Amino acid sequence: MQLVDFKTKFFFDSEPVKRQLDKETRKVLTRSGGKIRIIAQRSMRPARRKRESELTTQEKADYARKVRIARQKGRPKPKRPYASAAPGEPPRTRNKLLRKNIFFGWDTASESIVIGAIQLPRLDHAKLIEHGGNTTAKNVQGQSVSMTYKPHPFMQPALRIAAPTIPPEFRNIL
Repeated sequence: MQLVDFKTKFFFDSEPVKRQLDKETRKVLTRSGGKIRIIAQRSMRPARRKRESELTTQEKADYARKVRIARQKGRPKPKRPYASAAPGEPPRTRNKLLRKNIFFGWDTASESIVIGAIQLPRLDHAKLIEHGGNTTAKNVQGQSVSMTYKPHPFMQPALRIAAPTIPPEFRNIL
């Protein structure tokens, strides 16, 4: 009896199919990364000014002093302080620096998308904004001051919002 050596070759094992799957997977993940980035950017609303009823006693005194000085010198009325977002809400932006510096890119080593704020000298606190925490910084006089950040997540909620739309995009990649 003669044994016959069979080589099985499956459709999904062929190199052209693997290359096409890799290409389409990258395209879908890149599109999903773009969606998550846009959702995170749009979640950051412009900062608003506090209403007079929201000012603390110290802020009211400082604001009244600034108004009085402006009136004496014939200058326009000063603006009230900014209202910060409540903990757990996305951060409010004043200069859009954080919002403009959220990027995404393809990581070839892990074959995945990396999304987040880039590291800039003035933007090194993005992780603290997202997760909260403590840090030290120098004040105007050059003294080290401890600062506590409350969490204002913007990337995790964006991923949660975009997550249901990602699997359906893989449906027709071949």
